[in-house]
Amino acid sequence: MGINVGETLMGLVTTSGIYQYLTNPLALIMVAIACVLLYLAIVKQFEPLLLLPIAFGMLLTNLLGSDIFHEELFAGGHANWALFGGAVLIDGKDFVDSVGYMVNAAGQILTSNNVVLGHFVNAVTIDDPTKLVPFADILAQFAANGNAASIILEDAFLKNGAVYTATGAMLATAGKTISAGLLNYLYLGVKLGIYPCLIFMGVGAGTDFGPLISNPKTLLLGAAGVIDLPGFGEKKHASVSVGEAFSGTHETPEQESELAARIAQERGCAVLAVQGCTDGIEALSGLDYEPLDGGTRLYEVPAEVMSGIMDAWQTAYPMQVYAPQEASAADSGNACILLLP
Repeated sequence: MGINVGETLMGLVTTSGIYQYLTNPLALIMVAIACVLLYLAIVKQFEPLLLLPIAFGMLLTNLLGSDIFHEELFAGGHANWALFGGAVLIDGKDFVDSVGYMVNAAGQILTSNNVVLGHFVNAVTIDDPTKLVPFADILAQFAANGNAASIILEDAFLKNGAVYTATGAMLATAGKTISAGLLNYLYLGVKLGIYPCLIFMGVGAGTDFGPLISNPKTLLLGAAGVIDLPGFGEKKHASVSVGEAFSGTHETPEQESELAARIAQERGCAVLAVQGCTDGIEALSGLDYEPLDGGTRLYEVPAEVMSGIMDAWQTAYPMQVYAPQEASAADSGNACILLLP
């Protein structure tokens, strides 16, 4: 029996690490990131206790062909417990003869005699849960979504890369056995939310509560941050001057409207409030302005300048004009422009 040199060389190339990384460049990028983190942790001593285990885990997970981590164990975003004890896994397209197979809503693959061959790792979508759907239709669903149809077989074994039933009949042309390793069990801590709890428990255990125990009254300082005490958090609307009113930051549109109206009343002119104009308006460049806290600017300009800005910029920024309550107090020649961040 002769050796097919071409097939042998092709098999050597396709099973090499270089080929696997070329067909999966994301894994190569993760390996590069892991190497950078290892360099920072070991050579530069940047948080070595944190970066070193993170980088080492990234490196082990993305070593293609090493079978250290099996993503099939966590297909669908959850732990597939049936695979952790060891199982034969195949791709649906590798079935030798799928004619006559049916699939139920639970994802089980049934023969014409209602014998369970296996079940899908991925979730199966069936409109009517009481009916069976042809196996080929389910494969078409996965193909349309661009997903691989991973299947766990019952009572199957591998021989020369092919998958056989317990009676010796060939089921699939290719497959692999999966058995969870240490890294897979460690990853369960991430999927099940165990590690965040352990981290917070460790932070709590490492906290020095000596000062709090010696002076329990300091507990009130922490409680003040979470308890809504009477009188705190209420908005103050005291009558203040314009300068005093703008000495702090303004967090709500109601406060900004109130302050713009107050400027109009005290200065006896119309006030144009422009919202969200952090870079200023070209027509106002070079003019003197009164800087206010929070990046707010107050300009005093001729009325025609305000009219021009309203015509040119009303579609670019939200604007609103505030006039003094007493028309007689208004100065028709001047106006104020308030640029709000």
